Amino acid sequence: MTLNFLRNVGYKKRNFWIENGKQIRLGVKSRTLYFGGGDKPELTIDKLVEMTENALFQFAETTQVVVSYYLNVLKENGISYNGSKLSMNPFA
Repeated sequence: MTLNFLRNVGYKKRNFWIENGKQIRLGVKSRTLYFGGGDKPELTIDKLVEMTENALFQFAETTQVVVSYYLNVLKENGISYNGSKLSMNPFA
């Protein structure tokens, strides 16, 4: 199982200095730095919910695979789990 669902989610690096086109001197344009107020949203609420649901389902599936593998390792080493209790057979 891979984590392909995380492939396009991440921080976007961008330049916060915006050229406003005014030339200060030959070859040098003035820039403005905007801060505060935040960026415009790129995703809709529906898209965020969809991405969150997909991540949650993938997490649940991954957890199930890991727990099943771990219980199998325990079983191979003489430790059994019956849903609420671990028991060990040291002479297995």
